[in-house]
Amino acid sequence: MNWPPHFVLDLNDQNALPHDWAVQVHAATHAPERLIVRSGADIAPGDEKFSILEGTDVRARFDWLWRLYLGPIRAFVADRFGRPVYPANRISSAITLNILEGIGAETDWHTDANAVTGVFYAAVPVGSGGELEFRHPGCPIAQIHPRAGAFICFPGSIEHRVVPLRSPEPRLAFVMLFYDSAIDQPFASLDDRHELSVA
Repeated sequence: MNWPPHFVLDLNDQNALPHDWAVQVHAATHAPERLIVRSGADIAPGDEKFSILEGTDVRARFDWLWRLYLGPIRAFVADRFGRPVYPANRISSAITLNILEGIGAETDWHTDANAVTGVFYAAVPVGSGGELEFRHPGCPIAQIHPRAGAFICFPGSIEHRVVPLRSPEPRLAFVMLFYDSAIDQPFASLDDRHELSVA
């Protein structure tokens, strides 16, 4: 296994982003569709620091990002991992905008059930936490300092987390899911299903 287990594509260098992409993303953080990620059955203190926009809203607001996900980003992931990868069949979870906001906001250590996880960074508080960390038995913890406009991908099975923020500035990151098969994925209802043939 390569360590750290990630690959980076700077979309700023690719001229792949609209000129006002960052403004669009910041505006979406105040969208009424924003959902708080709960730590339990009810909203608990601190839960308001982690919220998301689901994939349906992301696709509606950021058509350019959806096209990158299906095209150039997917091609980059497949090239770096040396095998075909497939976008999520569920639109709602294919790409989510993860919003961490407030001192102490974080995501704890976890793994993902999909083959490859990609993250496109829209805003990262500089020098104020929010780094991406990986850990694996027998390897030192690896820390990545992402910057706005960068796309990072890594195996979903690798344990990772977001270091707690030390600033009230928001950390905005689009999480993208890729699978090894177009079929072997979580069930997607007809109103939430994406078919590559009609992309």
